[in-house]
Amino acid sequence: MDPLAAAYASQENTRGLVRAFVSHWDDWSQANNCTTLLLAHPPKSSMYSYAGSTDWLGAVRALWSLQRSEKGGTDPGGPSIWNLESVKGNYRGSSETVELGWDVAGDQVRWQIAGGPSSKTMSGAYDYDS
Repeated sequence: MDPLAAAYASQENTRGLVRAFVSHWDDWSQANNCTTLLLAHPPKSSMYSYAGSTDWLGAVRALWSLQRSEKGGTDPGGPSIWNLESVKGNYRGSSETVELGWDVAGDQVRWQIAGGPSSKTMSGAYDYDS
């Protein structure tokens, strides 16, 4: 669901409502043998990876944060480097932050794992509005 704010029309700071919403989608996912992915756009501060109640973190099984890296610089025409960080994962060991490069090629954009010429391109291309 993207953005989460469009799917969740209640008070984001009320723990009980947040927990009930996440639990509903967890039950639905299990009944349908799938995963529900909630995409939120939290505050711009890199200090927090979610907004509202702490139950947004407590109720989910995994939480990832995608933030612009300082390595990308501030030049709009320069490289766009992002950090994908696992903030929480109930069913995994420790993980490292993955650096991703936003590669614009022709009419499509794609994420690439950053790190030089041996970088792997993640499968799939995504349309975007310029």
